[in-house]
Amino acid sequence: MKILFGILIFTQFAVAQIPLPSVPCIQPAPAPPAARQAPANGPGRAGLAPRVQTPQSAEDVAELAKLRDLPAWTPAAVDGDYSAGPGFPTAPELARRVGVPEGKVIEFVMNSTESKLYPGVNGAFQRHVCVYVPAQYVTGTEAPAIIAADAYGMRYNLPTILDNMIYDQRLPAMLAIMIDNGGAERSMEYDTVSDKYVRFVEEEVLPRVEKEANVKVSKNPDARMTLGGSSVDSGL
Repeated sequence: MKILFGILIFTQFAVAQIPLPSVPCIQPAPAPPAARQAPANGPGRAGLAPRVQTPQSAEDVAELAKLRDLPAWTPAAVDGDYSAGPGFPTAPELARRVGVPEGKVIEFVMNSTESKLYPGVNGAFQRHVCVYVPAQYVTGTEAPAIIAADAYGMRYNLPTILDNMIYDQRLPAMLAIMIDNGGAERSMEYDTVSDKYVRFVEEEVLPRVEKEANVKVSKNPDARMTLGGSSVDSGL
């Protein structure tokens, strides 16, 4: 089944300005066994030595500190160095509004030992999945869905955004399926160039979603999209 991929990219600056809220649907993943932990500087590629991170010099630190004092950019600004934040207004969709029906979020856990595709290379692990079901969803009908990697939707208040946009009829009544990554196996899931992760979502996650949340996910590829950042920047 073809899944259309839409990408949401957060810049380092923007993410640095917005502290990640606690994510009730995701529990901290246990650390992999010590013998299998990657080197502190990250794994090497193709048998090469791990990359060594060069510490910042005092001069670098001082230059970076100057960035905080740059003047704010304006449309009338001439060539030069300026700051472009953090004076961005908060999107109104992020705030709960009185009178807007709120959907529900259903959580369940997937055990790697039950997966044919990701059984756990470094040992068994658990993956939390959150499913947002809008208040307008009609039981038994197929609904469009947005599928979020790294459970991004819970990190960035997607349920409230969808509540508001569905109520304003800017979006259809749609599901949000927010899937936590495989912890130590995250890169293998997201960076491997194959259809394996798509098959995992299609064959293992979506059937559980329909069972646990009592919903039906549309099989129309035009009614599906994904949300992610960083590694999740390509699809089939």
